[in-house]
Amino acid sequence: MTATPTSPARLAGHNRISTQALTSTARAVAAEVLHVPAREIRASWSDDAGMLALRLALPI
Repeated sequence: MTATPTSPARLAGHNRISTQALTSTARAVAAEVLHVPAREIRASWSDDAGMLALRLALPI
């Protein structure tokens, strides 16, 4: 007896992630990658033609 492959179930819905959570994550990742203290990094979010755009400001 062989198993018949089934298509994966599609899950409807969405997730809500707060702006604060996204900002904290972006600052932490940028701090680690760019070797800059997270407290010196500013992150802001905007809508870029329906996509989420991230802007980082930090010392160079």
